[in-house]
Amino acid sequence: GRVLGGKQVVLEEVADRELLGGFVAEVGSLLVDGSLDGQLARLRDRLEHG
Repeated sequence: GRVLGGKQVVLEEVADRELLGGFVAEVGSLLVDGSLDGQLARLRDRLEHG
């Protein structure tokens, strides 16, 4: 891992061929979805439910 600001960071990269673009990151119990799939799903939800 790398040391940033006194904390050790361990990075594990996994390529998902079904992901159209962007990234999904898991930080502890927090899931950060910056994928194109996630953005389209959120847009679809807003259009359907206002």
